[in-house]
Amino acid sequence: MDLSKKINYKLITISLLFMLMFVLSTNILIGKILDSVITLTADVHYNQVSHQLRKDFEILKDSVETIATDKQVIGILEGNKSVEQLDQADKEVISWSENLYNDILEAMPFIKSPIGIVSFPGHYAFSNGTLYENYDFFNREWVKEAKGHRESQSFVTGIYSDFITGKETISIGSLVYGTNKKEPLGVIIIDIYADSFLDYVSNTFYSGRLEVEFLKEDEKSESFMIQNIQKGYYTRELNGLLPDYKLMFSFDKESIKQNDLIAGSVEVIELVIVSVGIFGAICLIVAIYIAFEPALKSIRKLKKIIVQLNQDNDFLNEKNEFVQLELMADVLGKTFDDKIESLIYYDSLTGLPNRKKLHLLCEELIEQNQPFALIFVDMNKFKMVNDIFGHTIGDRLLIRFSHITQRALGKRGIVTRYSGDEFVIIYKNYTNDAEFEFYYRNKIVPLFHLPVELMPDVKVFIEFSIGAAVFPRDGLEVSELIQKSDLMMYKNKSAGLRDKLIFFNDDVYKDLVYIENLKNELRTALLKDELTIVYQPIIDQQQRIVKAEALLRWKNKKLGNVSPQDFISYAEETREIIPIGCWVIEEVCRFIRDHQSSIEISINVSPIQLLEVDFFNCVEAMVEKYQIPFEKLSFELTESVLLEKSEALTQNLHNLRQKGCKILLDDFGTGYSSFSYLKTYPIDFLKLDRVFLSNTDNSDFMIISYINKIADLLNMGVIVEGVETEFQFKTLTKIGCELFQGYYFSRPLSEQNFINLIKP
Repeated sequence: MDLSKKINYKLITISLLFMLMFVLSTNILIGKILDSVITLTADVHYNQVSHQLRKDFEILKDSVETIATDKQVIGILEGNKSVEQLDQADKEVISWSENLYNDILEAMPFIKSPIGIVSFPGHYAFSNGTLYENYDFFNREWVKEAKGHRESQSFVTGIYSDFITGKETISIGSLVYGTNKKEPLGVIIIDIYADSFLDYVSNTFYSGRLEVEFLKEDEKSESFMIQNIQKGYYTRELNGLLPDYKLMFSFDKESIKQNDLIAGSVEVIELVIVSVGIFGAICLIVAIYIAFEPALKSIRKLKKIIVQLNQDNDFLNEKNEFVQLELMADVLGKTFDDKIESLIYYDSLTGLPNRKKLHLLCEELIEQNQPFALIFVDMNKFKMVNDIFGHTIGDRLLIRFSHITQRALGKRGIVTRYSGDEFVIIYKNYTNDAEFEFYYRNKIVPLFHLPVELMPDVKVFIEFSIGAAVFPRDGLEVSELIQKSDLMMYKNKSAGLRDKLIFFNDDVYKDLVYIENLKNELRTALLKDELTIVYQPIIDQQQRIVKAEALLRWKNKKLGNVSPQDFISYAEETREIIPIGCWVIEEVCRFIRDHQSSIEISINVSPIQLLEVDFFNCVEAMVEKYQIPFEKLSFELTESVLLEKSEALTQNLHNLRQKGCKILLDDFGTGYSSFSYLKTYPIDFLKLDRVFLSNTDNSDFMIISYINKIADLLNMGVIVEGVETEFQFKTLTKIGCELFQGYYFSRPLSEQNFINLIKP
């Protein structure tokens, strides 16, 4: 049946019923009903508006929080301490981040000011694509409000006078923190002018006149309501929208009574009571039909909007018109909510839940006390794919990986994108380690045995490293589970174990924590004056001290005495070896100058140092600073560095030799032990590793003898390390060795003890 005909039939029926009821009613009853209608109209409008306002404020707070935790925005604010450091690309990223959420703000008419991004250290701000230099944020009211909030937590200010416009203003913001999490880098801020906000709320009421104003919490509502009652107003108050303020709604009852729909209805009712006839019924039908004509037009328009939002409207066909209106309002609200939720909680590239959604999903499982496994996944060689094939192919690789993994899990789990090439899997059907490992090994890993085709001529194998932590066994907090699974993944990746599943293990965790603590302490070792140099003599056949090796020692307050074997590799990994190595060179130069030592001191240098183009500059600077001859220094390097085909390495060795420094090849015999590169690089001495003296049979001494002869042919000297007995010393002397180092002669000595030893 046509919609208009259905409305006509229903209106006739309703009008007749109303007419009969009103005939039996009195004028007093009409007045009471009218008051109830006015109250109901005001209450319905208040409930709708208050709900929408709370919802809008939550959207605004989520929006500023999302921008405040965006890695690109953080990176720009952290790397650009001043306006001069900003480049065009940075500005475009900031503008894009603003525009992405300014589209959301357009749906909120009470917002007249775009999103602002403020840098505290740089004193600049972005707003609506414009950069404002010398931005004075200290006089902004929201600075005081922001101080009491933690990282990524949004805040809402009370009403204050804007520093520039003088308008009464409300601000919603969120602090931006960098990687150190200590001091905020800036703030994401949205300003709402109070007059625009109040006008918007007032104008949403079409059934009469509505006055809206803010009232401070410490002002009594009772006196305000009494005054409004005297004025003929119906009052409602909204709390919790702003700190220290409540929003007061004052509905003018008289204006509601004068509303066309209500006034017309009252007139028709009075006419029905007086005439009690068919003429009154006809007039009532016409009046009601005219009143409902806008509703019919609204239904048609809303149906078109639902279709444009890609929603199916077939579900409305069997419903009556009033139910249709209610259903359409619900569908529209849900559709907009879904769009906003997708923007905030889902990754735009893969469509997977993002890090914020990951936390919500895990917290829900934790609240239900449901065991689950959290698997941290890091894709291997992703950067190489990006570098070789481009970012478009890299993006396709991420999408394919996410689709394959989610298809393999099915309803057993959820794949989320954590950041970059990192993913986190929530395995909800966890029962025990063996069950999940079986499922992983037989259902997930086989899907990655074949290469995936990203383009017709591009196929790549997907490789990844993973680590797992289980709730509640390994942790009760989401952040703790992520941290522990990430550490297991790191352990897995460091060991080069492709596709192997490693569950959280306390011993491994303690080792990793110890290593991280060691790295952190190592970064401040020089500042805390925790490093020292000891010297081990090198003697000749007459047991005279002719050289010495400078050895590094580290004593930390938390870790105690840390062996060089335990920290040198991590110093190289973190590149702390560069400043530490330069410090060692300076200490040795100071030692030679202070004690006027005639003994040549050898210094161990890392491959990381020798591959630095300015390594020789460091040596030269120290020699000039302490005014010592270059000939007093020699440098020990390992065999592995000679395998590096580096121009910087060759140039550094050449410069050292040219200045008179000697080059020693340390631990000869434990690595590649190739004589070919001995002819390539300027080596002066071979230091034979103690491994040749681990046994005392003649074969070891014969090997040493032959190496000694070959070195002699190459015009190189030989220093035998690890000499610990008289027998070893005498035998080595007999076969022609000339220089020795080991505990038989002396352990490494402190600076003062070594000076006492070499004094005549």
